[in-house]
Amino acid sequence: MGKLEGDFTGKLLKKYRTKRPNAVVLKIADRITLGVPDFAIIDFGYTSWWEAKVLRDRDAWNLRGLGKGIQHTNAMNIAEQGRCFYVVFVDCTNDKSILLVDPRDVNITNPIETVDDHDYVTFVEKMIIHHAPLPGVND
Repeated sequence: MGKLEGDFTGKLLKKYRTKRPNAVVLKIADRITLGVPDFAIIDFGYTSWWEAKVLRDRDAWNLRGLGKGIQHTNAMNIAEQGRCFYVVFVDCTNDKSILLVDPRDVNITNPIETVDDHDYVTFVEKMIIHHAPLPGVND
């Protein structure tokens, strides 16, 4: 059995906290919380919401269920009002990557960012860029 979603997410959040020690990173996911993204980041005066998914060899590219349920509805609604993203950890035999995906891109046809080899450091840099409308960076 491969790594669990929490293994990937834990490592990612640790790297984010190292890179941005003054940021508030709230892990929300647990066995009881339903319909809410896995974690939130408050940084640069903005809040962004993040849902983690793991894609393995046996999974279809539509992530089997990404586009349904209260969790996805909430992710799309948050994305319409602010910042919400899916972080997709691709853990396949021939593909070890991390994708940043808009919740409205259910079939992952156009990832916002792709980072190869589970490079958490580079992915955190991409997260920071997309977290908030920073002057001169993504305006």
